[in-house]
Amino acid sequence: MLQALHDEKVRCLLFGDMQWPSTVTRATMDIDIPVLPEAENAKAVVRALHHFGTPLQNLTREDLLTDGTVFQLGAAQKKNRYYRRRVRARF
Repeated sequence: MLQALHDEKVRCLLFGDMQWPSTVTRATMDIDIPVLPEAENAKAVVRALHHFGTPLQNLTREDLLTDGTVFQLGAAQKKNRYYRRRVRARF
């Protein structure tokens, strides 16, 4: 996935995640990739997801321009989905 984003020159950030409930630390086994919400970048994201072989469900370029869109994919979720959430990332 990261190679596909790189190949399409997607402007994005990359975050790993850890969770600290009480005294137990565990890796959440996911990464977050906020993307710059601009028209050309949204087109590049869709191309990268297609190149990677990701079923896009109903995700559109317009969704990627909408504040709070989150697209999850991977084995942990056992399906791809997207929803809206407030995401604060500055490019």
